[in-house]
Amino acid sequence: MEIVQLSLQTASLQAMKHFYETQLDFTLLAEEADRFTVAVGSSRLEFWQAPAGSEPTYHIAFRIPENKCEEALEWLKQRAKVLANEEDGELVHFTHWNAHSIYFHDPAGNIVELIARHNLPNRSDRPFSSSEILGLNEIGLPVDDVWETIERLQLTTGIPVWREPSATFATMGDEHGLLILAAKGRKWFQSQLRAEAYPMHITLRGERSLHVRMKEYLFEFVPKA
Repeated sequence: MEIVQLSLQTASLQAMKHFYETQLDFTLLAEEADRFTVAVGSSRLEFWQAPAGSEPTYHIAFRIPENKCEEALEWLKQRAKVLANEEDGELVHFTHWNAHSIYFHDPAGNIVELIARHNLPNRSDRPFSSSEILGLNEIGLPVDDVWETIERLQLTTGIPVWREPSATFATMGDEHGLLILAAKGRKWFQSQLRAEAYPMHITLRGERSLHVRMKEYLFEFVPKA
């Protein structure tokens, strides 16, 4: 599953633009008074101004070449504070997913992840830089009921479940692109940030054009080329 574009709200529009365009060196694709869009590999990431009094936070992950996790860590430490815990340190090894991840916060407090999925044939021989980030790989979806959400998404969109789900956590899609379903109030890994639902517009590559609304979330499917 390919995540084509992700549109999120932020209460820190100018700080976010500076962070993603200047500190992380993503290419600015579009800018208006209340929003901006950057290129993240083959994906697009848009932030638009949140309503007054709202401070939305999200979890997103960017996919990097499977052999670049150590280089990516050193690159990121020059640009953001990397999150760590006593058990894993700064570079987390998910053995059951055959992946390594690095976590950090952006200026809005979003929990952001760089993930190297070793099952994917995307090795690179180039030095790591922002141009080596391949695209959006995960988006967290806080929900009231994980099982109900799985059923509805399968019925309306056909997105499959990936890995064994539980009552508080599930993954849907595949290693190229995942929806991370989390029960509201559950802490995101490597963070004290609790999962809360805020508006987002998710554009995915699919077999046909389709729009599905689920409370705060709008899913748009665009046909494959």
